[in-house]
Amino acid sequence: MADGAQTRKRKFVITRFDPDVDQVPKTQEYEIPCQADWKVLDAINFIKDEVDPSISHRWSCRMAVCGSCGMMVN
Repeated sequence: MADGAQTRKRKFVITRFDPDVDQVPKTQEYEIPCQADWKVLDAINFIKDEVDPSISHRWSCRMAVCGSCGMMVN
């Protein structure tokens, strides 16, 4: 995160499922500092890079064109 950027704590509840390990999906909560201009993808990348490297997700173009990062957000 950039120094001096305005941040706000946000909670993300992520549904996770590994068919090799889990019988049913499970949820996991993360509370992280988010910058005002972040998108959901930025927050998920922060969680993966700084909090929990076991998070797995697909993304490619970051332009909402290819559909690789499509997800359900509530």
